[in-house]
Amino acid sequence: MELRQAPLPRMAGDLTFMRAPRGRIEDLGPDSLAVLGAPFEAAAGARAGQRFGPRILRETSVYFGWQANPQFSHPIDIDARRNIDTSSIHGRLVDLGDAPVGDRPPDAAMAALTGCVDDILDRGAGVIVLGGDRAIGEAASGDRPLVRIGGEVTGREALALAPAAPVRRETADRLREAGGLMLGVGRLVDLPSREIMRLTQAADRPFVHLDLSALSAPLHGMSPTPRLAGLTAPQLYRVLVAIGRAPVRGLAVTGLDPALNGLSIVKTGPRLLVTVLLGFIYGRMGLLDEETTA
Repeated sequence: MELRQAPLPRMAGDLTFMRAPRGRIEDLGPDSLAVLGAPFEAAAGARAGQRFGPRILRETSVYFGWQANPQFSHPIDIDARRNIDTSSIHGRLVDLGDAPVGDRPPDAAMAALTGCVDDILDRGAGVIVLGGDRAIGEAASGDRPLVRIGGEVTGREALALAPAAPVRRETADRLREAGGLMLGVGRLVDLPSREIMRLTQAADRPFVHLDLSALSAPLHGMSPTPRLAGLTAPQLYRVLVAIGRAPVRGLAVTGLDPALNGLSIVKTGPRLLVTVLLGFIYGRMGLLDEETTA
């Protein structure tokens, strides 16, 4: 019987992010962009399930697997209406599997995640941390300056974009006193890409926390704190391209809650997250010019 020549079925083969090759931290270099899963959740009972975030995002990313496949190097960017040469992704995007957080107490799990991220960044590589539980956002960033997109603003951010819920006055004051900056959706939408880059660069090589709640709630319905006036997917994609171009250390994805609507057969929330993550990957690897995202 002949070997199958067509692309693998959706669930066949080794499940890695975008079908990228599996690798080890020891093999990473300055040009690498590593993907690390964080299957952790602090929730229990009816809210359980966020630990499946890394697997959900990897499953969804298989739809975009040709970007990392050396045999398919020119996927079409629908918004730009042109082909993109993704050959520079080959060998640079690496899936490291999951961090050892699943069976540990919360404090030990977060320490293990921080240690893995530190090891990756010490090698000069970038990192995308896949998760569901919001706790991994700050754990992955460690002591580095933090840019938060969506989620709950705590006051330790260097920059907060499109907060998911109204921010208390004392939190906003603490953020300003620490030298941070908060931009609401209205202003963020109108900012050109170069201005977003400038704001991110001012944070001194920050770590980015991307939460699903940054996206407009009617698009996904999966966030426990929806932002009804949140960003559309194209708007957030543009922001992440600019952030990817800036000297950021890495990005952590959170906010997936399988207990809420949106985790249907089409997996609306995960599909949106992976789609906008392509913007960060393209920006990080220099695949888009300024005209594409201006």
